[in-house]
Amino acid sequence: MKSLKMLMSSALTVTALVGCQPKEKIVEVETPRKSIEVERDRKTGDVEIETHDKKKLIDINAPGVNVDVQKDESGKTGVDVDVNR
Repeated sequence: MKSLKMLMSSALTVTALVGCQPKEKIVEVETPRKSIEVERDRKTGDVEIETHDKKKLIDINAPGVNVDVQKDESGKTGVDVDVNR
């Protein structure tokens, strides 16, 4: 009985922590020059749209492989590698 109470208590704690996400991601789009994220507030229904510009630092197009290195507005650097076979 004691272990059942502990299990239920743990389950309720996890549900409370995980289940209270105030926003849900509707869509996230990554393009070579921008990223767009659309979120909706679960309680109010308000929709928030965020866009971030990316600066292309390196663009390598070689036979069989394409490499893009980009930096976004916050200074984060990302690398995209496409291998064509």
